[in-house]
Amino acid sequence: MSKVLALRVEKEFVDEVTTGQECGLVLDRTYFYAEQGGQIFDEGFMVKQDEEVSRDCGCSLVQMVGL
Repeated sequence: MSKVLALRVEKEFVDEVTTGQECGLVLDRTYFYAEQGGQIFDEGFMVKQDEEVSRDCGCSLVQMVGL
């Protein structure tokens, strides 16, 4: 399980995003393979579960930044 540390929209950190809005996520950890050294990145989806509702979002362009 990963924890969302921050959200980014158009190169700005934001407090929330709306349905259908494309955004970036900063996570504490991930199982996605990040782009580095010319290798291709993973694509897939993430699922958020809260209360009795399950929500999913597509993920692409996974990158490792700041390490």
